[in-house]
Amino acid sequence: MTTTDNPAARLDALVGVWTGEETLQGGVTGRTTSVAHRRLGAFVVADHYQVRSDGRVYDNHLIYGWDDKRGRYSVVQFDSAGRGGDAMYGDWSGDTLTFSAATPGGHFRYAYVFAGESYAFTFARSKDGTSWDTVVSGRFRRARP
Repeated sequence: MTTTDNPAARLDALVGVWTGEETLQGGVTGRTTSVAHRRLGAFVVADHYQVRSDGRVYDNHLIYGWDDKRGRYSVVQFDSAGRGGDAMYGDWSGDTLTFSAATPGGHFRYAYVFAGESYAFTFARSKDGTSWDTVVSGRFRRARP
């Protein structure tokens, strides 16, 4: 099946074991491990994402997929602090996958910029959708496929 037949195949860029470091707003850093697998007949990528910082562990689960009705990619995130569950939608532009959502609580954006066996990630938020603050940024390298 080609990416033309199954746009979700483009999400293979996320599959694998990734390690890296991320920085939260305010300068707190954490070591990160992400383990992402194909699920449901190659239409979904399930990612267990774990951050270790200051002796604490934060777990996140992200589900990436292709939304046929919208003709866009989707991601839903849940974390060990009880947050998540709202879908964000996005698209590829070259080697960059960007998801965004506008909610009553503000605008949110995830951006993944891939370069070979690594990627840079940013999570940003905005009150008005024009002026953005970076909440989390990180760089990750594929440890194994």
